[in-house]
Amino acid sequence: MEKVLEFRDGYVCANDRPGLGVDIDEKEAEKYPCTAEVTTWTQTRRRDGALQIP
Repeated sequence: MEKVLEFRDGYVCANDRPGLGVDIDEKEAEKYPCTAEVTTWTQTRRRDGALQIP
């Protein structure tokens, strides 16, 4: 396995290699579609009145 992250002095350093080091199973991901619905019990508003999802 190729080293993806580089750690220096307790920090994770950015690199110029592509990707995040994970493979996504597209068929499995389709089972869990992303929804951006705001339910009433989690509905939060910013100072300007815009909805914010916690």
